[in-house]
Amino acid sequence: METLGEILGLVWWLISFVLSMIWSLAWFIVRDLISTLVWAGLVAWIVLALRYRSAVQGSMAMVRYARAGVGYGWRWVRGRPADAPVAVKTKIEIQRLPYVPFGFVSVSAQLNAAVVMLLVLMGHL
Repeated sequence: METLGEILGLVWWLISFVLSMIWSLAWFIVRDLISTLVWAGLVAWIVLALRYRSAVQGSMAMVRYARAGVGYGWRWVRGRPADAPVAVKTKIEIQRLPYVPFGFVSVSAQLNAAVVMLLVLMGHL
């Protein structure tokens, strides 16, 4: 007859084996995700630092965007709707085009016409 210590040892071995296998599988999956997130964060920080022309301002922008992303993810996990979109105040401005005298043709339009004429002439040769 086995003793209580041997039975507890066997149960401990079984539980630790199962947990070890689960942890190994989870870490195998998670380590690549962590590596990918670190590289994506590094690239995002470099882009923001170049955009704001300062490592400090790039870091602050990174924190701001990360905080907004985590908040959005947390609301998604909890099943709550996102914040209401900001109401954009549209201001309609009438665009006034400068006066162009009749017969004026830009250089670009003249070059386009010349290219079309050359293509037509080359097609007839």
